[in-house]
Amino acid sequence: MNEYYLGGDVSKGYCDFLILDESRRIVEKGFQLDDTPKGHKILTEKLATFFKEHPQATLCSGFESTGGYENNWMKRLMTLSKDYNVNVARLNPVGVNHHHKASLKRNTTDPISAKNIAEYLISYPTKVAYNGYNQEKQYREGRNLYNHIEMLTKQNTQLLNQLESEVYKSNSSLMCYWKDDMPQWLLSVIKNWPTASDLSEVSVELISRIPFVTKKRAWELKRNAGECISSDVSAITGMTIKSLATQIIQKREAIEKLKKELYRLLPLPEAELLTSMPGIGDFSAYGLLLEIAGIERFASDKKLCSYFGIHPVYKQSGDDSWGYHMSKQGRRRPRRLLFMVAMNAVQHDPMIKELYEGHVKAGREKIDALCIIMHKLVRIIYAMLKHKRKYDPAINKAHRDRYYQNQKKDNSQKVPKSLKSRRFQDHDKLAPISRRQAKKRQKQMEGQKDAENAANKNIVHPGKRKNEKVA
Repeated sequence: MNEYYLGGDVSKGYCDFLILDESRRIVEKGFQLDDTPKGHKILTEKLATFFKEHPQATLCSGFESTGGYENNWMKRLMTLSKDYNVNVARLNPVGVNHHHKASLKRNTTDPISAKNIAEYLISYPTKVAYNGYNQEKQYREGRNLYNHIEMLTKQNTQLLNQLESEVYKSNSSLMCYWKDDMPQWLLSVIKNWPTASDLSEVSVELISRIPFVTKKRAWELKRNAGECISSDVSAITGMTIKSLATQIIQKREAIEKLKKELYRLLPLPEAELLTSMPGIGDFSAYGLLLEIAGIERFASDKKLCSYFGIHPVYKQSGDDSWGYHMSKQGRRRPRRLLFMVAMNAVQHDPMIKELYEGHVKAGREKIDALCIIMHKLVRIIYAMLKHKRKYDPAINKAHRDRYYQNQKKDNSQKVPKSLKSRRFQDHDKLAPISRRQAKKRQKQMEGQKDAENAANKNIVHPGKRKNEKVA
């Protein structure tokens, strides 16, 4: 069965197509179609003609992830896969871009990009996952709703910051009730009586009608408003505060309603596993699961860390070397979510807090220690999801103890990592190397001698006990 490769370069409203064979020869010259019913109909007719000419062919198609513009074309090809041998894949633009740079092509146009995508499918078959459109659909839709809720939450925070500034100017006596978050009863009070003069003139009975406001608290609010020294009590300020409070109440109701709909429309049983870990709530658990989109996609916890962009990277070339740091590759949103989860875990999980404080005492900056905790949490989350097991600090402690025991074993017989690449030739003193490289080699040789001396001290003569002198 012959394989052919369809590359689709998607733009807003249209797409450029091109088909190559296994030898990278053009089978169907590039053509452009609009993302309309007529354009999809022409694509269907073109592919029907193609399969008539190549009845035993398998068509592997790929589209770069372009923020959703590729979804209509992918859906059309998935529909055609019921009648023809069509495979569809969503590609990472980073890999396609690096492949384009490696090809040393001077120009970049839509037809060239379509050909480049088809060549990428041929060159890197192990990097391409076909026919995952239907499986990833629920996660993609869930991510869209989750992002919308996050956007509303961010807007709500901006409104709260503005409201705080206005209330401080109009009725600062209420600020003592506004500590970590704005309580709902206080928001209702501000909405009804935005300035100090408005609140001081209303009756205690009317204030106490608000839920969670007792007569004692109502009397206290009225008295403090009468003694308030705030200067801005104008009608314009009151109208601004009323508008802000109303919008905050509406956004809070919308956020809670959307969260409930997300949990109802997209039930994720794995969320119960993640919420068993201190510091991860229902909404954060859904955010992590929607980003992971199935733990079976990742062969190891290292690959999951790389997906989040929190894996350490290190660069060494010639005489120069650069220290470890977080890669920060990939999308920023899941990494920001993981950062907040790590902060909560440090506050509420004794084991994570102990690890964090240990790194800080060892001399690391607090932000660096928090990044290490992020890496640790991803490995724990991977194990929880893979083995379908709730969070258990004892399991992690057992793994850590086993690791440190292995570290304490005698590794003197092993070749140091710095000398593994020199197994065919020892350091040659006549090599025309730089002064920096000479110092590095000198340190390596001293380390090897120390390891050999430590090994000789542990050698036991046959028939003699350890630490007994040999005649």
